[in-house]
Amino acid sequence: MRHAQLSRRPGLDFALLREVWRKHALAFVLLLGLGTLFLLVSLVLFFRVWLPDAHHGIPLLIFLLVFGACGLFIIGFACVSNLSSMRHYYEKGLLRQHGLNITAIVTEKKREECVAELRDETRRINVDELLLTVGFRFQFAGEEREGADILTSEALFNALEVGQTLPLRILPWRPESGSIRQRALSNQLKRTQSITEDDNNSRTGEPLIDSERT
Repeated sequence: MRHAQLSRRPGLDFALLREVWRKHALAFVLLLGLGTLFLLVSLVLFFRVWLPDAHHGIPLLIFLLVFGACGLFIIGFACVSNLSSMRHYYEKGLLRQHGLNITAIVTEKKREECVAELRDETRRINVDELLLTVGFRFQFAGEEREGADILTSEALFNALEVGQTLPLRILPWRPESGSIRQRALSNQLKRTQSITEDDNNSRTGEPLIDSERT
């Protein structure tokens, strides 16, 4: 009965939604503005330059169509990517407010390094990213479930071993959304091991919204 009550999804949290929107608003507005600019410029050139005088030829028309298509793509990308990211961090916020703390067992560790080189006419940029994924298994509502989460600390990842217990936070109505409680894990490991956290490791990144309670 208690699990059934906990598993009821709460209504829409408008305060949390506003918090998530503030984190994404700038990127969304910039992308939306850029896409709209591309689209408007292509439409103005089409109606003011090409349409009155079709002698400009097909190449200009193709250019305008491609330019306008780029604008539509940027607008679509801004909407889809931001909505997806907002949904993700809204769920993280719900996890922080309504989640349950449980324990899980580490089943696997996966380390992925990505080194990419981006070039333009004036400079070369190296992008070096590190993805630290931990798989786990836990019991909830009489069922065994599995999940995975990404750690943002390389020191914690290195200290973890398969079969070890780790602290987890889950949404009762969606237990597969389990997120590792990294601060609790850090405290747990410090009691048994000597670890030095790498909080400023830019390769692993940081979340926009912390899913743990302080």
